[in-house]
Amino acid sequence: METSAATSAGQRCTPIGQPLLKMFKDFETFTPFGQPKTPKKQLLPLRSDKGNTGSGNGNSAQGEVTGTECTMEYLADLLKEKKQLALFPQVFRHMERLVDEEINRVRMALFQCHFSIERLDLPEPEGEPVTIQEKVYVPRKEHPDYNFVGRILGPRGMTAKQLEQETGCKIMVRGRGSMRDRRKEEMNRGKPNWEHLDDELHVLVQCEDTPNRAYTKLKAAVDQIKKLLIPSPEGTDELKRKQLMELAIINGTYRPVNKYPLQTPRLIAPMTLVSPIRHPNGSIAAQPIFVSPTGSP
Repeated sequence: METSAATSAGQRCTPIGQPLLKMFKDFETFTPFGQPKTPKKQLLPLRSDKGNTGSGNGNSAQGEVTGTECTMEYLADLLKEKKQLALFPQVFRHMERLVDEEINRVRMALFQCHFSIERLDLPEPEGEPVTIQEKVYVPRKEHPDYNFVGRILGPRGMTAKQLEQETGCKIMVRGRGSMRDRRKEEMNRGKPNWEHLDDELHVLVQCEDTPNRAYTKLKAAVDQIKKLLIPSPEGTDELKRKQLMELAIINGTYRPVNKYPLQTPRLIAPMTLVSPIRHPNGSIAAQPIFVSPTGSP
């Protein structure tokens, strides 16, 4: 009996000489009451170097973030943690880098703008790199109240950055009204390197590549900019909806919607109950008690 008891105890206890990883695993799965512990569900899969699980079937990619794993609440928590880490600059540098990478990864999964850009069939580079550019003027006269600058740039410039990544071009908003600070814009007007402020509001698209590739990339970017400069009817602009939602998360004003909203409580008329407290003379108290589902006053 003693031998079996010692053997049973030895099976539950982890020897000191085992690897540290197994010790932590045994500690996580051990429960003193004999009930198996439910393993924690990982919110996001770990990203491998190749971005997939290596299973070869192509059905699941470990580095990809699916919509069920990325939520607005998770992104809001990441942004809160980023603000908390900012209180200790240059202290948790690796944590800051990991949080920034996770924020970018989740954001791309949630707010990926599906631009209608076909995959460019670029030839092999030939010749010396050149820099070409083209201006796309904003139709402010036709739509004076439309926020074209915000639509092109997006929250923190994320929409323009995504478009730059997909086209390989640099996208900048220039001209009158391109700066948020109107006073600063007037102060810089006429100064060197600020000549663009004398021009009408426009989007400047630049591309640096070999001639046989640069013009193809520039044309794709310009075509997409022209599509973005066409205002969508109110209530049907999917890009604007995503931008406003992302802006609310960044500003900390996003309020998640419950997956299972509570039903509207039914209004019940107050009921009059006779108090069981009696006066010393034996008569029932005349003051009624009102009971309401909304709680006591």
